[in-house]
Amino acid sequence: MTMKIFCLLFLFFTSVFASSALEENPPLDEKNAPQESVFANAGFSLRQLIVPLSLITAGAVITASGLNETLEDKIALRRGRPYKFDDVLMYAPSAMVYGFSFLGAQAKHDWWDRSVILGTSAFFVLSTLIVKHSVKHPRPDASTNTSFPSGHTAVAFAGAEIVRREYPPMCAAISYTAAGTVAFMRLYNQKHWIGDVVAGAGFGVLSVSAAYWLLPLQQRTLRPKSLKNDTVISINPYFDGERAGMYLTVSR
Repeated sequence: MTMKIFCLLFLFFTSVFASSALEENPPLDEKNAPQESVFANAGFSLRQLIVPLSLITAGAVITASGLNETLEDKIALRRGRPYKFDDVLMYAPSAMVYGFSFLGAQAKHDWWDRSVILGTSAFFVLSTLIVKHSVKHPRPDASTNTSFPSGHTAVAFAGAEIVRREYPPMCAAISYTAAGTVAFMRLYNQKHWIGDVVAGAGFGVLSVSAAYWLLPLQQRTLRPKSLKNDTVISINPYFDGERAGMYLTVSR
């Protein structure tokens, strides 16, 4: 039963990933239409609200409908000892924002812009704390009343969504698998209900969308002048059979 639940969650979040990807790839005629600026693709779009708001709404409906308890009863039948690696795994997708570039994958933005996006999205993810203390929904293990939404899931999905927007699909699949695992482990460890993790995923994706909307403004106001003239900074590993290390390349 536990494996079935994991598979259902995986399929659910995979469909979310696919839907979100389709939203940012408009039809060919729209894509070829004249753009007002080079940052047009990062601008505000109502379509980008569909997936995160749907997740948040679904999480709220599940929480209010009683489906949380039904699924929790099924997980309890298969639950063993708790595994706490989700406390660390939640940060893995955020690390992948830099890690894939380190391994040679080409990101759409340089390290400075990715840092700004990650930092801005992290700021918005903190909004889950406000919701937690406002809703005051008890956790399945009755340890606290800050269950809705899942902060761990929000952090994990925020990192995964940045990876999806910056890197090739294979990188996105890896990051979303890690995020989905975090969501499942929050259920398995009896720290959250299903509605909590669904809404948490929505908050994470929405936070990243807000970060990309603000990126053009931050590029104009916060980006150091030394990085505005097409400066490219890369860090690459090397191994010559005897020695290993890293080298820094700065090109203009």
